[in-house]
Amino acid sequence: MRGRININTATKKVLEALPGVDSSLAKAIINYGDSKKGPFNEMGEILEILLMEKLGFNGKDDDEDGYIDEEDETEAIFRSISNLITTRSNCFTIVSKGKVMRSEEVVAEKKLKVVVDRGTFPLKIKYYRELPEN
Repeated sequence: MRGRININTATKKVLEALPGVDSSLAKAIINYGDSKKGPFNEMGEILEILLMEKLGFNGKDDDEDGYIDEEDETEAIFRSISNLITTRSNCFTIVSKGKVMRSEEVVAEKKLKVVVDRGTFPLKIKYYRELPEN
């Protein structure tokens, strides 16, 4: 999984760097993740986007085999990017707020932001910072 692009968190510019992914397809991937369907849970779900936006019914012989808009052409981009993408991330951002209470009064308060890498054993903290209480 190292070095793969998480399609749930990648920017439009990063997605456009993938083979066969243009501006409209990158936008569709981001919009899918922002929609009511929520983030991609598995890589195969990206085919829903690819089928609608880019492949299969574009009137072209994408794989140059003499046939236009075949079933195998609908998966052409997915095959070219499947080993470059993921729906999981090894790094997570955790924001936590703690309070010390005495007699129902807050006597101390702290907010922390931590980035944790679960791709190593033991887990590795990559970033730690106290945040202002705004």
